[in-house]
Amino acid sequence: MNSDSVSKSANRRAIFYRVAPGLGALAAYQRDWFRHDLVAGVSVAAVALPTAIAYAEIIGLDPVVGLYAAIPSLVAYALFGTSRHLIVNPDAATCAMIGATLTPLAAGDPEILLSMSVVLAVFAGLICFGASALRMGVVADFLSRPKTHQSLGTRQTAPARACRMIRTPQHVG
Repeated sequence: MNSDSVSKSANRRAIFYRVAPGLGALAAYQRDWFRHDLVAGVSVAAVALPTAIAYAEIIGLDPVVGLYAAIPSLVAYALFGTSRHLIVNPDAATCAMIGATLTPLAAGDPEILLSMSVVLAVFAGLICFGASALRMGVVADFLSRPKTHQSLGTRQTAPARACRMIRTPQHVG
């Protein structure tokens, strides 16, 4: 191999790892980390999956849609995200805005609500990729500073209460 082909290969790998940093982390993965990562993954799943199911149900979608929203977003962030210590999952405020915006537009038709939710999610993903390409992470860092002292527990109680209020008549009779 000559140095030119090695240089091109290294440049391609660097570009690839810049676009998908998770693959770079996977290439440097150590077997000793697996046990701890498995525990962390199960812990995240225990919190994230029921929350995603509840948020989908609150909006008016089929609960399984919450699984379709949670699992691919976690996998996509594992590949394309830059932080190994971040959990990506549906959020109460985001779900409330989506529900308040799309539910009236769907006019009670669950098929239209689902279609509009998918289109919104695809466009949001494209905007995130575009912002990443334009190196706009600085804006996200700036906007997230006031939220650093917000506790996780307070954000999850409101959707849990709403879900209980919705489901109580069905369970009690």
